[in-house]
Amino acid sequence: MKRVTLFSILLVVLLGLQLGSCKKKKEESKETTLLVTVKYAGDPLEGANVTLYDNASNDILSQDQTDANGQVEYKDIEEGSYYITAIYIDLNNNQYYGETIVSVKTGEQKNVTINLSTF
Repeated sequence: MKRVTLFSILLVVLLGLQLGSCKKKKEESKETTLLVTVKYAGDPLEGANVTLYDNASNDILSQDQTDANGQVEYKDIEEGSYYITAIYIDLNNNQYYGETIVSVKTGEQKNVTINLSTF
């Protein structure tokens, strides 16, 4: 009888741990992310300056540079509307510019591409 009771308690504990890990996985999948890719002439552009604004207030939320894949990733951002600009100045002082407005919902993983043109 003691073995059956001990087994039952162990089974309940293990099921509780498993259910807890399932809840964590669901919560992790709700992370809100925005992936910005900057391109020029169809190719990803490393070193472009990307500025993320709150579209309602025009407050600057972040200023970053694109990585080797031409990307900047914003994790855990709030639901809302964002205005994004991208600027690149090459070695010959040629300036390239692009902008977009994007809306992001809670739990969404949004991808946006900004194609630069001469400024």
